[in-house]
Amino acid sequence: MHVNCMLCRKPFDINHSDPQYRKLIEKQTKYYICQPCHSKTTKEASAMSEIKPEGLDPKGYDKLIT
Repeated sequence: MHVNCMLCRKPFDINHSDPQYRKLIEKQTKYYICQPCHSKTTKEASAMSEIKPEGLDPKGYDKLIT
């Protein structure tokens, strides 16, 4: 699948091993954020809020709760 990062606008080819692939295919989201941009925004948000992402999802689940 060919996608563009929503933040840096760089093109990427992703496959089923990418965590965001399933969400894009199932139309749970229409935005893709590349790993470098994701890491950067996560670090900035953690520094600003002092909330650690690991504390929000300690088992590493990445799914919607319905």
